[in-house]
Amino acid sequence: MRKSTVLAVLTVICLLAGSVLAGSIEEKLTYQGNKARITVGRIKTKANRCSARMAASFGEMLSTALTNNPRFIVLASGEDLGEITDEIRFAQSGMVEQGKGPKAGLMEGADVLITGSVTMFEPNAKGGKLGLGGTSWKSKLLGGVHLKLKKAIMGLDLKLIDIRQRRVIFASNVEGKSTSWGVGGHGGGWGRDGSLIGGLGIYANTPMEKAIRVCLNNVVEEIANKLPSSYYRYKGKGQYTKQYGQNQAQGQTQQASQTVSQPARRSSSPPAAAEKPAAAPKRTIRRGGCDFVPGQKTLWIDDLSEDEVGEFPFNNKLDTGNFEVVDIGGEKWIMATTDGKLIPKTGKIKLPDKYTVELDIYNSTGASNAPYCSLRLWDAKHKHLANLHYFSYGASFDLKGKGYGRKDMKTFHAKGVHHLRLMVNPRAIKAYIDDTRIANVPNPGDFNPASFSIEPHGNCTEKKPLYFRGFRIAAGGK
Repeated sequence: MRKSTVLAVLTVICLLAGSVLAGSIEEKLTYQGNKARITVGRIKTKANRCSARMAASFGEMLSTALTNNPRFIVLASGEDLGEITDEIRFAQSGMVEQGKGPKAGLMEGADVLITGSVTMFEPNAKGGKLGLGGTSWKSKLLGGVHLKLKKAIMGLDLKLIDIRQRRVIFASNVEGKSTSWGVGGHGGGWGRDGSLIGGLGIYANTPMEKAIRVCLNNVVEEIANKLPSSYYRYKGKGQYTKQYGQNQAQGQTQQASQTVSQPARRSSSPPAAAEKPAAAPKRTIRRGGCDFVPGQKTLWIDDLSEDEVGEFPFNNKLDTGNFEVVDIGGEKWIMATTDGKLIPKTGKIKLPDKYTVELDIYNSTGASNAPYCSLRLWDAKHKHLANLHYFSYGASFDLKGKGYGRKDMKTFHAKGVHHLRLMVNPRAIKAYIDDTRIANVPNPGDFNPASFSIEPHGNCTEKKPLYFRGFRIAAGGK
């Protein structure tokens, strides 16, 4: 009797889930309302376990999810916009057949900019255990098993900004959580749930992947529910329900007409003194800030997915020092317990005109004696080209032996993950530490790296090691 009751409850749950999914699909197919023009900006990270690359990938996923929502028209931004601009400039250069290339001035404008910061990224949040056993029918059915609960959480501070007015339309915190039951004991006939859709690198088929997707879905719903109806203006075929700023313009016109229609009156008061000229407005200085855009097409990456804890990182060549793969909170890192030099086995990699280089460093102390690290680039003759140097209170960049930038922090680097990044194109080489650009070298000229090295130093020891991971070279950038 109890078994049949359980089966009946499960059947009802499945039917309800199916009806919700069917309703979501039906909405996508039948929505005929106006659309909002939006663009997705940079997604930053403030979570120790989320790298800048992961945050940027979430931004790409968000852009795709919003594109698939019939309420929005998603316009290109970041790297995509840069490539489009380059194509338009090329078409106007005279090298393209006249009248056949794209023209300037035809791009659509977005009304809303979507940005955010990853504030929580916990692949291994605290879980629990549930034991099922005894002598009841449950024990006979389940075989006396215990289930281990695994939790994962992702949180995002979401912000929507009116592009023309620079006003924040709304801001909120969105979370995605997931749980997964792992089976232990001597249970019979029990297996895992089906694997999750898609591949998210080291988090594929884990609760973290599901948490990411739940968070993504919640963000899309939050935007659709909170964006004011006035931004849904676009009807299609170049038509709008209301032009931007129409209300303000109408109000001014009505006020002006009322002023003209009023009859002039004589006044016995003396004429007012001439007003003093308005003071000149203060001039503000605006800087570009951090404009790093990670490359989209990975050319080489060391994600440690095939390495075992305690072993030497296989995709690297040892020059000097002592390195091994370790586990920190469920994530793999390379630990250096001595000063040394590690050479990633990139082979004869062919770098495009635009590419980025990234490396994550974990500062385990947050103190003045934290180890240093250099990310060096070498040419085909093994001559030193460039060095992006991380130290306890800042970072610096030199090119061919000359210093071009240095950033000294007011305090020592905080304990947690920090990001070294380079963005290279024919016009300039830019170097970054976290969200700060420390160098912008124009016209780099003959700059053709053939190999790379990661060099921890500053008296690394067993008690004071340096941790790093995620060395990545990717085509693209800005």
